[in-house]
Amino acid sequence: ERRAFDVGVRSSTTPVAVSPDGTRVFVAGQAESVQVKFPDGWVQSRSKDEHPVAVWNLTTGQRVWAGVAEGAWSGAVGFTP
Repeated sequence: ERRAFDVGVRSSTTPVAVSPDGTRVFVAGQAESVQVKFPDGWVQSRSKDEHPVAVWNLTTGQRVWAGVAEGAWSGAVGFTP
C-alpha cells in the first residue's frame, strides 16, 4: 500500500526514518521561505528558523505526533531505542 505523509511544506527531498519495528515513520520537512524587505527596497529570501517534523503510524496512516525543530532543514533522522 502506498501512502503520502504531509508535514505541511512541499520539498523535493524529505529526510525520513522508519522505526525498527516498521510501524512508524519520522518525516522532516524543509522550513518555509520568507521574503525580507529592507528599507532601501532590496528584497532577500531566506528560510524560517524552524522546520516541521512529524511521526506517522504506517498501519493506519494517522499522524501520531507533530512539532517543529530548530534550523531550516534536518540532516539525517532516526529512531533510538
